[in-house]
Amino acid sequence: MKILIIGMGFAGKMYYESLSYLKNNNGNKVTLAYYSNKPEDVNITYYENLDTSLKDYNPDMVIVAVNDIYHINILQKLKDFEGIILCEKPFVSNSEELNLALDFIDTEKQTIILSTVIRFSLATQKLKHFIESNSLSVNRINFVWKKNRMNDFRPTVGVISEIIHPLDTLEWLFKDKIKIVSSIVTNSNFSVKRNKYIPDSIFLSGELSDGIITGYSSFTSLNVERSIDVVLKDLINQDHYYVKLSYDSPNWFEDKLHIYKEKNGEQIEITNFNSLSIKSDYKKKIERLTLMLESNIEDKQRYFSNHSKNYDVFDIQKLLNTFLDHDWNKGTIDYDFKESDVIQKNTNNFDRIG
Repeated sequence: MKILIIGMGFAGKMYYESLSYLKNNNGNKVTLAYYSNKPEDVNITYYENLDTSLKDYNPDMVIVAVNDIYHINILQKLKDFEGIILCEKPFVSNSEELNLALDFIDTEKQTIILSTVIRFSLATQKLKHFIESNSLSVNRINFVWKKNRMNDFRPTVGVISEIIHPLDTLEWLFKDKIKIVSSIVTNSNFSVKRNKYIPDSIFLSGELSDGIITGYSSFTSLNVERSIDVVLKDLINQDHYYVKLSYDSPNWFEDKLHIYKEKNGEQIEITNFNSLSIKSDYKKKIERLTLMLESNIEDKQRYFSNHSKNYDVFDIQKLLNTFLDHDWNKGTIDYDFKESDVIQKNTNNFDRIG
């Protein structure tokens, strides 16, 4: 499989590292090239023109790894491409861009895949197996998904790029769509574009399957937190299961799943899993991405069942657009940051750029 990475910034280099592992250590038959606005220190073929790369390299799959605000521009240039388009999340910025994309995307010739790596966390996969192995209904879900993107040098569409993780993961786990009932959205100029006010935080309440969902996501939190709590009811024996999922906590790339029941105030442990307990010959930071990419390259049936594909991609974007299009309760903040406050591109602080 010939793969072209479009964009070789933070995300592009993660794809490069993961695909290089699959090629060099796992025996996967892939060749790699990239298009970017300037050459980077990577050992694969560089193209300075996208049209040239598509014509001369003729890839089977392209990976859109540019900043999210530029996705629509790249997708327009790929309208005649035939093959797999793997796009970083979110797919586009808003309803206008989605409608534009739907006008030129041809799902007969193109397979659109969204990079939903949290599905491929070993903790998420373990919970998916538990759900599918039991007869369960959802009572209650709550999530927190937040980090600090203030003064990040990378332009962004805002917190819809963060809240997509728990929303997509929960819809996939429970094979149903989330209905947003109410929301509070905070807009600010936290990002590198000081004159543009975009969503930085979202509170929501809604419905998923038989249960109620609440959640909070933010790009202006001073600490990283990614967690999902679920209460499930066993429809056969009427027991309740309490599920705690956490990601990148307390260490980066440490994902945990804890499932238990309670009886007379005592916990009865069902599962207590930590992804770091699974040894591997790759770096843990590329584990989710590697599992996602490998299933694409090696096993199409497994790939299509575990990934967000075509109309699933469009549907999750429509869900994100509800936070932008509806007249929710909104607040606006002017941070009045200075240009000198912007973090440098060479930062190695994963809490800020991860």
